[in-house]
Amino acid sequence: MAASWLDYRRGVENGNAKLSVEHVRAIRRLANEGATVRALAGRFGIAKTPAWQVIVYATWRHVDDGP
Repeated sequence: MAASWLDYRRGVENGNAKLSVEHVRAIRRLANEGATVRALAGRFGIAKTPAWQVIVYATWRHVDDGP
């Protein structure tokens, strides 16, 4: 039987995660303040596509904007 998507670990619980919850919140905050995707990707050591996915909530949807 195939694994359900609910069986996969999300966020930092996934051993392949390159970001932490704090990084995700910082990326979203800085993007709202006008930082470019390219600048954010470079600053956090990720490619532009994953940075964009974080910003538009395509990934890390379970992370709220925090305090």
